[in-house]
Parts: sequence; C-alpha cells; structure tokens
Amino acid sequence: MQLVVDNKKILQTQMKMLYGNIYFIIAGNIIISSLLVVMLWNVVMHTILITWLISIILMSVYRVIISRLFSAHKNIYLFRNLYLLASFFSGCAWGYIGLFDVPLESYYFILFIICGLTVNVVASSSVYLPACYFFILPATLPLIFFTMTHEGSNWHYLSWMAVAYLLTLVGYSHVISKSSNRSVHLRFKNLDLIEQLTEQKAEVTKAKELAEKANISKSHFLAAASHDLRQPLHSMGLFVGALKYCNDENERMQLYQKLESSQESLLKLFDALLDISKLDAGAVEVFMQPVDADDAIDKVIRQYEIKARNKNLKLFARPSKAVIYTDPLWFERILRNLLSNAIRYTEKGSIFITCRSRNDRQLIQVWDSGCGIEDDHYVTIFDEFKQLHNTKQDRRQNHGLGLGLAIVKRLCHLMGHTVSIQSVYGKGSVFSLMLKKSTIALPSHQHEMSSLGSLSLQGKDVLLIDDDVAVSEAMSIMLKKWGCNVYEADSLDSAIRLIDKINLTPDILVTDYRLQDNRTGIEVIEAMQARYETSIPSLLVTADTSTQSLAEIKECGCPVLHKPVKPVKLRIMMNSLCLDR
Repeated sequence: MQLVVDNKKILQTQMKMLYGNIYFIIAGNIIISSLLVVMLWNVVMHTILITWLISIILMSVYRVIISRLFSAHKNIYLFRNLYLLASFFSGCAWGYIGLFDVPLESYYFILFIICGLTVNVVASSSVYLPACYFFILPATLPLIFFTMTHEGSNWHYLSWMAVAYLLTLVGYSHVISKSSNRSVHLRFKNLDLIEQLTEQKAEVTKAKELAEKANISKSHFLAAASHDLRQPLHSMGLFVGALKYCNDENERMQLYQKLESSQESLLKLFDALLDISKLDAGAVEVFMQPVDADDAIDKVIRQYEIKARNKNLKLFARPSKAVIYTDPLWFERILRNLLSNAIRYTEKGSIFITCRSRNDRQLIQVWDSGCGIEDDHYVTIFDEFKQLHNTKQDRRQNHGLGLGLAIVKRLCHLMGHTVSIQSVYGKGSVFSLMLKKSTIALPSHQHEMSSLGSLSLQGKDVLLIDDDVAVSEAMSIMLKKWGCNVYEADSLDSAIRLIDKINLTPDILVTDYRLQDNRTGIEVIEAMQARYETSIPSLLVTADTSTQSLAEIKECGCPVLHKPVKPVKLRIMMNSLCLDR
C-alpha cells in the first residue's frame, strides 16, 4: 500500500518545531550577547558593542512578534520566509563580531562563542535545513575571511580550523536534518496508515452491517414469501377439490371464478417479486419518450373505477394537458401502485390525481382521505415487505408482501423521477411524483399492444422446448387451442432430432431458459439460428429470477416472459413475433 505524504503538512510540522524552540534561542542570544559585551568592554569601542547588542535585542523582539503571530495565522509559507529572514539577520549580527579587531587571545573567545551558537542552532533548527544554513553561513564566513586576511601563522591556523569546523558543521547539520525529517515522514505515514486502517475498519463494519441487514431482510423475505404465496395456493387447492364434488353448473362457475381470483392474486405476488428482482439486477429497460399525462392518468383511473366504486370512494383526476418525459409503461405501473395503495387504505371520502407545472418539471400527486401515516414511518414505507395498518392480510386488495411502494421507489430512481410523501395521521396522505416536462412533440398514434392478442396464430408451427413435462403439456394444450401446430422437445439435442426427422422449419421457437445438462434457452436460440442461417422468431420463458440470469437474458436481447405466464401475455408476445418477421 503506497502512502503519499503531503509536503505542506510536513512543512507545517517543521515550522511548529522551529517556532517551538524560538524562546530558548532568544534567551540564549540575549544572555550570551550580554556576557560577550562585558568580556569585550575594555577591548572594543563601546559604541560598536552597544550598537551590536541593540541589534541582537531587536532581532529577539522580531522573533517574539512572528512567534506570537504564527499560532493564529494559516499562511505557512509566509512564516517560513519570516523565520528564514530572522535566521539570516541573526547570523549576520553574530558574524559581525568575527570582524572585531581584537588581540588573538580575545579572538579565541569570540571563536568559542560562535562555535557554541552554531552548534546550538544545528541542534534546534536542523529539522528544517535552510534555517540552519541561513544562520551558520553568515555567522562563520566573516570569521574565516577575517582570520585569513591577518598576517601570522597563528591566524592562518585559526582560519583553517574555522574552515574545517564549518565543513564539519554543514555535514553534521545535513545528517541531523535527514534523521529529523525521516522521523517526521515516518510519523505522518503512521498517521495516514492509522487513518486508512480506521477507514477500512469503518468500511468493513459498514459492509458487515449491510450484510447482516441483507441477511435479516432475506430471512424476512423467505418467511413473508412462504406465508403469502402459500395462502392463494392453499385456497386454489381447496377450490379445485370442491370442483370435483360440484354437480351444479352455477355453483361450478362460482367456484371457477374464485379459483381464477386466487390465481390472479398469486400472479400479482409473483409479478411483484419478479419486478423487484429485475430492478435490483438492472435488467429493466426504460424507453423515455413524450407522454400525454392526461391519457396515462385516465387509463389508470379506468382500471380502478370499479374497485373505488365498490368501496363508495370518489375517484377522479384534474386535466392538465401536460406532456411529460417518461417511460409510458413503467409510469403507468407507478400510478397503478400508488392508486392501488390509496384505495387499499381509504375507507371513505375521495381519491384524486392532480398534475401541476413547476418550472421545467411536472408535479403529479395522488391524494387520498385514508388513514394516513405516522411521521416515524416516512422513511421505511418505501422499504420491501413494509405494510402499514395491514392486519387483515386481504389478498384481494393487496400484494401481500408490501412490495408496491418499493417498486415505485426503484422505478422512479431508474427513470430520474423523485417520489415523496406527506401525510397527516388519521386524515390522509399525498404521494408526489416530480417528472421532467417533455421538450419533444408527442409521437403519432401507435398500435396498442392489447390488439395483438386478437390476431390469429392459426396454422403456425411452434417448436416448444421445456424439460418440465407438466409445463410442456400445459403450454402445448394452450397453443393447440389457438390453432398452432406444436412440436415438443425437452432439450436441444432432442429438438434437433425432431426437426431433422420431420424436416421442420418452425415459425416460432418457444424455449425454457433452464434446460437439461446445464444448457440454457439462449444456447438453443443461437444454435437454431446458426442451423437455419436465419433469424427464427424466438421467445424465452423462465422462472429463474437470479441476478446473473436476468443480466444474461438482458444481454442477449431476446424477448422473455417470466413464469407464471398469463395466456393473454403469451398470445400478445407470439403475435408480436409473427408481425415482426
């Protein structure tokens, strides 16, 4: 794992260390300079000594001022330059004493003072090497120059000693600085590593919480699905059993209607579960286009007029003449879920839909006078398996699993719409959809898909491939009722043998997705198209809702129907394939 240290952070740390030692340096400068004035009082002119001492004091005051300002100021580069300036002028001040014209014995004392000061500066300022050089060079070079220009061997020895000392001091300061900076870098790397480990731990903890939540949600789903799917199956079994002992035609029709109602409830449950799986797998395609809002809303209202009338509810919409930008099929699904939800939880009063303009957006709202929602349920109402006030579990009025609003939320996110809710507990709720207005004109009238169901499949050769005997038999009976010539196979190999035997070129290929020997319907379709060197109208039928399978089916681009399949949907899809050929 590569860790990159921020140079600015390192500089900030170095400056903090330098400014942290500044008062110690100031105290040493004042004490040593005062003692030096006393020692040289009888050797150097008083005016020169006093002037020099004042310069040392002024530099000390300057250091105090910048030190005070440093803690409150954020411009680290400015205070780096101010510190270097202080080091340079302080070094010049101390270097000036190396130019004092004093006897050799007194000069030894000056050399001793300067050596002590420079060693002290290296010890206190080596964390930032330029600060060392800005002091020791102007403090020692005048001394070297002065001793070299004097005559006499002792002065020359002293000058070479000063040169050797300066070189040693520079090397020593470089080593100390390198060691100090390595410690600073290591400190920041450790801090960054700790921060990264803390973030990774937080991510792991979050992932663990999400996994635990998903596991709980899965357990909840299995429990809810097991219970709610068993209920209509249980009632269907009882109705089928009752039909065996029913001799009266009217009673038989009543039982058949109840059986059909239970089947419809079961299909709704499966459709809701399938929609959630497809949305989570990213297998839902949307076709955004201009849509007449009034037409879409009127279409949904007509579907729910009878349900509303049976509960003595007023159901209406305000016309708007708005054109919205959405997917018409999924938009109607959203409205159906919201309207179904409103009717379910409204016992008296009215339900109405409004559509109003909001700048470049269109606000569509579903109002009801139902039981309302408590404030603490606003966040969870769009979660899966969440049903409020549903104590009766009446599957004639709902999907049982509480997936309607979860589907609404996912579809809105997929199409870039927003959904929100406002409610007063005990008085009613309003669900709001915010959509984009369309900037494109409405398309010309297109054929309704429902009309395809009335087209004839008479005489069409259908190759049916399914390894489930019961499913294949039921599908074959239905197709033959529509006038199709049905040829059944349970695998790709048996299908090839069959078509070779009777020399068949099918008009339509209908295949299950999961077949024997880990083969898939996609492989069957590809093999058939390669065999005939042409595109055979093909339809996948599957009960597989896994994320991987849905993604594979979406990628192949083949039309698909998910079990259980309504006969009308199957017929519409097959007619559509015949028309496209």
